[in-house]
Amino acid sequence: MRRILWMVVLLAAPVPAQDQAAIARTAAGCGPDSVQFDVKTDKKQHPFAPATKDQAVVYVFQDEVRDKTIYIGSVSLRFGVDGQWVGATKGKSYFFFTLTPGNHNLCAERRMALHDSQHLTGAASLAAEAGKVYFFRARVEERSETQYPPSVKLEPVLDNAQAMLLVSSSAFSVSHPKK
Repeated sequence: MRRILWMVVLLAAPVPAQDQAAIARTAAGCGPDSVQFDVKTDKKQHPFAPATKDQAVVYVFQDEVRDKTIYIGSVSLRFGVDGQWVGATKGKSYFFFTLTPGNHNLCAERRMALHDSQHLTGAASLAAEAGKVYFFRARVEERSETQYPPSVKLEPVLDNAQAMLLVSSSAFSVSHPKK
């Protein structure tokens, strides 16, 4: 009985606002804020991996929507699943990973500046089934007009033909966590 009361007290204890935000970000699929990636892309490679009988395969594409303002460099995004980062993209690129069957939360995130705690984040849920392939597009929108603030939207690509066109027109991204 005392254990149950202690657990109720722990659950009822106030959680600082910053911790609440971190808990919510993790629940949305995002990983720890401290993890960053080195990303390389290859425009000549366009690998495709079918799902196995035991797992699903998830492809994530980065797409940038920008107006005619001059931008230097490409935006990098990191992608998370169930609170852990699984990789990153840079510019119009993609990568894929496997998932066990079940319900998962996916996250795509961009830091606004190198040492800034502000993020642009999109999230989506996925009920993955073994043997299936899923495609998601992370759209990074940046425009010079103030009525369109920058954003990241993570959305499923439901048409397989469209997904294959994204594979053919996107660079392949390979990323590693920075040490």
